[in-house]
Parts: sequence; structure tokens; C-alpha cells
Amino acid sequence: MFEINDFYTAGKFFLVIAGELVLIFVAVAFIVGLLLEYLPPSHIRGFLAGRLIGVQYFLGAGLGAITPFCSCSTVPILTGLLRGGVPFGPVMAFLFASPVLNPVIVAVPLLCVIASAGTPALISTCAIMAAAVGLPVSQLSAL
Repeated sequence: MFEINDFYTAGKFFLVIAGELVLIFVAVAFIVGLLLEYLPPSHIRGFLAGRLIGVQYFLGAGLGAITPFCSCSTVPILTGLLRGGVPFGPVMAFLFASPVLNPVIVAVPLLCVIASAGTPALISTCAIMAAAVGLPVSQLSAL
């Protein structure tokens, strides 16, 4: 049923993929560290402060949309934002928008001729949903 060659091939594949992922995670962690060092959360808090509540949520989702990383970088950025005193609701909008809307996910449909008409609908729907989910989650955090 299973041969030694199958286990060898699977093991080799696992080691190659694991090595690539470790390199990606280390590179992303380094870039996130640079971002948090040179763009402190206090700047983001100041950017969001003094705006209407709904605008804050859409700006949080917009910040999530421009982060070109996967969710492995979202969590460190999220903790930095929370430690920096950024309001909880916009941070949750960032959390929900970051893995769904990033430059790669937005660019791929734009490059496809067939799907490019649906790209604005995808972007607006995801941003609205991230902002809409951020509001009740922020209300739950106040309890």
C-alpha cells in the first residue's frame, strides 16, 4: 500500500515547505518590527482620533487592506496597536480586513479581464463587513 519512497517524498516535501515558511515568517516578523518601530501606534491613534465613529472603523479596515502580509503579521501589528491605545473597534476592523483585503488579493482580480468588474464590489463589501463587525465587537469589549 505505502512504500518507503512515498514517505521519503512526503518527508522531503514537508522539509522544503517548512523551511520556506520559516524564512517567510522571519522576514515578515522583521518587517513588522520595523513598521512598529518607525510607525508607532501613537501616530495611528492620532490619525484615528477626532473622527466620526463610522469613519474610524473604515479607516481601520483601510489600514488592514494596505498591509501586504498574511495573518502571521496581523497579530503582532494588532498587539502593537492595542498596546498603543488605538480604540478597540477600529483595531477589530483592521483585524477582520487584513487577511481578506490585502494588495495581492485586490490586484489579482484587477489583472484578470473577466473578474475586474467584480473587484470594486469585493473591496467595498469586505470593507463594509469589516467595519460593520468592528462596531458590535467594540461594544462587547465595553461589557
